[in-house]
Order: sequence, then structure tokens, then C-alpha cells
Amino acid sequence: MARQKQSYILTADLGNTTLTMGLYRKGKISHRVSLPHAGLRANFLREALAGLVGSATVEGVAFASVAPSLDGRFEKCLRGAAKAPFLRVDHRCDFGMKISYPKPETLGVDRLLNAAWVAHRYGAPAMVCDMGTATTVDVLLPSRGFVGGVILPGPALMLDYLADRTGKLPAIKLSGSVKRSCGRSTEEAMRIGARRGFNGMIREVVESMQAEHSSMSFRLVVGGGYSRAVHLLPEMHPVIELNMTLGGLGLVFELMHPGTEKLKNKINGKGS
Repeated sequence: MARQKQSYILTADLGNTTLTMGLYRKGKISHRVSLPHAGLRANFLREALAGLVGSATVEGVAFASVAPSLDGRFEKCLRGAAKAPFLRVDHRCDFGMKISYPKPETLGVDRLLNAAWVAHRYGAPAMVCDMGTATTVDVLLPSRGFVGGVILPGPALMLDYLADRTGKLPAIKLSGSVKRSCGRSTEEAMRIGARRGFNGMIREVVESMQAEHSSMSFRLVVGGGYSRAVHLLPEMHPVIELNMTLGGLGLVFELMHPGTEKLKNKINGKGS
């Protein structure tokens, strides 16, 4: 598909299992692609980048990684994809929000990017839930910004761990719906455990955060690869944001490069 001849920021997020890329313009992500990085070769990545960018003008590249053993070769390909300013996002960047966390350099940068995007779009107080290989639930407060959160295994990781650490439980995928409360096969029992058990973990985490800040009414914003795989706390009316990390990358690039359109943040305080 031909891209319109407009200027975009190429955003790339190297996660634990996938490389996700998109074109960012005026607060929106378009033409997103997600590639499993296991076995991903440089020539295939270059082809994917060419197909993503097309004839569009890339005015900048924003890259973040939580996979340090792999990011060197991916960064090289991304730098070669466009002759434009390149930003490797880490905790020292301007996220457009206050960061009230003892050692921000120890945070996965994706957590800060997700929080920055939610702060910009929805303000605070908010809970930011990213359901991936690992799942995080982070808290944004009106006067303190990003304060921290909780890390727990994603539903697929729960299944992988059971298969890896037991003698008879099979390796299965998180596919198929869950309609019963009791499994009628080993596979069904494992899927129910992963889906409903995961739901229960998230519920407990969210409810404990809300109880600790009982005077505030939190907005729950959910993203990540498994955000549509579970029915999460419908009474809180969760907002689904599938491009939190990529949107955060585009936002941070704009904040770090005043020559591009600067988006107004909606959370008190600024910078770390």
C-alpha cells in the first residue's frame, strides 16, 4: 500500500518476544507491523521496514528496547532505514511527566513510555496495564506522576512455565475461548487456569492500588498483546490502547526534538 507523502516518525519497540514498529504522526500510529524476533534476519527486517515506510518521509527514528542482547543489530538496521535523527530512548529522556521513582534507570523503558502516553492522553490518576510476555500495572498520580507498579507473568508465560517445570503437562498455546469454570481435559484446565487465574491476579493488583488511594478515581488503561484475550474488570470500564509504547516513542521524540510538533502533556510536573 502506497504511503501518502507526509512526514512521519518511525517508532520501534523491541520487546521480549517481538519487534513492533509503526509510523507516528500528530499523535497517531499508522501502518503498524509486529515481527517475532526469534530467527529474524537483517535482510527480512530491511524488507519489512521498506514495506512499512513506503514512499513516506521519515523525519526521525525513535527506538526502545527491553532485550539488551539483541538491540545492537536491530538498532543498526533502523539507523540505516532512514537518514534522519535517531533517538535511543532511555530513562534520561524527557517523558513529559514527573517520575517519582527511586532509580528510574532500573525501569524497563517500555513502562515509562506507556505511562507517558497515558499521561498525555488521559492525565492522572491512572493505572497503566501492559499485558505482554511479562505484564505490568503502573500507577500515575496527579502530583507525583509515575510512582511505580507491579510486575507479573503474562498468561502465555504461565502456560510455558507449567510445561517447562512439570513432567506431564503439555506445551500449549493460549488459543480458544474459556466457557467453563472446570476443565474437562488437561489442556482445557491449563487454559482456564491461565485466563481466569491471570484475570484474578490483575483484579487483586488493581483493587489493592485503588484501596491504597481510596480518595482518587482511577482510569484503567490496558494495552499489550493479550489485552483482548481476557475480560478485565468491566466495572472499571477499561480503555484499550493498543499503541501505548509506540505512541510514547513518538511523543518522546517530539519532546526531545523541538523542531517537530510538540504535544501538550496533561500531568502535573515535567521531566525526571
